[in-house]
Amino acid sequence: MGTPDLRGTYGTFTYYTDDPPANAEEFTGGECVPIRLWDNTGAAELLGPPNTFRAGSPPARLRLTFHRDPSRDLAKISWEGGEVLLKRGEWSEWHQVRFPLAGPLASAAGIVRFYLKEVRPHFRLYLSPVNLDPVDPALPISTPGKYAGQIAAAAGRFYTQGFPEDTKALSHGVFGEEEYLDQADIVFAERMSCLEETLADFDDGLFYYYFSSIDQNTHMMWRTMDPNHPLYLPDAPPRVKGAVEHFYVAMEEALARVLTKVDDRTTFFIISDHGFAPFYREFNLNTWLLENGYIALQDPSRRAETEFLENIDWGRTVAYGLGLNSLYLNRRGREPHGIVEAAAASSLVDELAAKLEAFVDEETGARIMVRAYKSAEHYRGPAAEAAPEIILGFAPGYRLADDSAVAEFPEKICQTREDKWAGDHCIDPAHVRGVLFCNREVKVPDPALRDLAPTILKEFGVASPREMAGRPILG
Repeated sequence: MGTPDLRGTYGTFTYYTDDPPANAEEFTGGECVPIRLWDNTGAAELLGPPNTFRAGSPPARLRLTFHRDPSRDLAKISWEGGEVLLKRGEWSEWHQVRFPLAGPLASAAGIVRFYLKEVRPHFRLYLSPVNLDPVDPALPISTPGKYAGQIAAAAGRFYTQGFPEDTKALSHGVFGEEEYLDQADIVFAERMSCLEETLADFDDGLFYYYFSSIDQNTHMMWRTMDPNHPLYLPDAPPRVKGAVEHFYVAMEEALARVLTKVDDRTTFFIISDHGFAPFYREFNLNTWLLENGYIALQDPSRRAETEFLENIDWGRTVAYGLGLNSLYLNRRGREPHGIVEAAAASSLVDELAAKLEAFVDEETGARIMVRAYKSAEHYRGPAAEAAPEIILGFAPGYRLADDSAVAEFPEKICQTREDKWAGDHCIDPAHVRGVLFCNREVKVPDPALRDLAPTILKEFGVASPREMAGRPILG
């Protein structure tokens, strides 16, 4: 889940086109590369990993050449060591690309998939993030080190980056809904192939397998099944409207395959760490803190330019938001320029929590918060002092705004969600409970995630460490 792409990001696609979209400068998780085709031929660069052999570690680069057929909807993409011929609307298989780092002495290999979105009148080519090649990984991605290559040898190359569904390509309009679902189906098919291979080698022990399909696709496609969502598509084709159900049904295929390996000695769980709820409206925590006097800016005229707290006047700021649903006090002794004394922290937390729980969205008239959770009442252990003082428990339909998570200050405190990431679970946990299925009797009435580790340890006859929270749930 935490594996980066070859560039060290969590997935950066590249979009080559002679007709860049108006929002190209706003892309996150991807970049648009303008190209020009002369006599149906053009070229551009693909960025690779930082080249530490050169001063300043600039990104390694690989030249791509594009050849458009003069009369047919075909294009050929070439690079040193490879080429691929695609029809309009066609996905390629995985292809290896190798970035030179120090001439013939050193290089870094990755793998990519191409999708030829359009040939004419405009040329539009999507290139997946450059994934680490499981056959020839530039960084360790498995233990033992050769294990990923063994899976790839049997099942074929596969996405190695964490969360491979390209949600950003859909959010930015590089993919349409059905194009996104095509890519998501590729991801699921690869995961099923890898499941087959790993199950085939498994006899005894602990087997854990993760699918991202339900999570990522519900984030993106909730709006297609929810008529109340501001981005609902009333005229969408059945495949788009039924996308979430499609992936739940697809998971039954995985379940059926796993059950063939389950015998009477096997304890079997299906778990999720959360459920889902709609995401209609965004809350800008830092805007709220600013307008209520808890944050001060060094230069209020630069409010719109502020990101990651760079314009904060710490000498007059007592609280700030950073990351999803997290509110921190500017505590003396913890923050570099903290001003909130320990004696004042508790009453300030009480004040902030009460105000947040009472806050009403002026446009809808709804209270946006179920509860503002005080971390002192929930966290323990040696790292508890580093926790945010308040975790926001939003009501269904609300979530923290993306801009607020990186400490920006949008104009409005609440606004309509306009990104296609339209379902979410970063809200009050009572409204997004996960699921637990087990082939053994669960003997506690309210099992929780923290109970799984001690349950698994007990199944193997291992005592739980004293500091481990949770309890065995199977008796």
